[in-house]
Amino acid sequence: MERHNRVWQAAKHLVDTLETRHGGPSAETARETEEFSHGVSPAQFAAHIRDHMAIIASCGRRVGTVDHVVGNAIKLTRDAPAAHGEPRYIPMGWVNDVNDHVQLSKNGSQVEHDWMASPFTTAT
Repeated sequence: MERHNRVWQAAKHLVDTLETRHGGPSAETARETEEFSHGVSPAQFAAHIRDHMAIIASCGRRVGTVDHVVGNAIKLTRDAPAAHGEPRYIPMGWVNDVNDHVQLSKNGSQVEHDWMASPFTTAT
């Protein structure tokens, strides 16, 4: 557990450094990255997320497909209709659970309104 905490702190420091260079996170994004369902850290969720998994919003609607994990965010494949072929990222703080798909804590409309154009931009 101590090793996990050291790794987590090092990863968090790296993300904080990169976010600072790119304008820094909003207060809500910072809060979302600190709060995780069931006491699960983003690193633990990220370890279970696989390429091509479905991403399901809290309302039950599929909002995309995992391309891969980038730092503290999930990059979606570009085939999500609302993405219009552009790259989209979801903060790991929105992940509520991972099993055969990625379950989000936000509904589909919120996800599509708040998703990010890069892994280091701020999300609301």
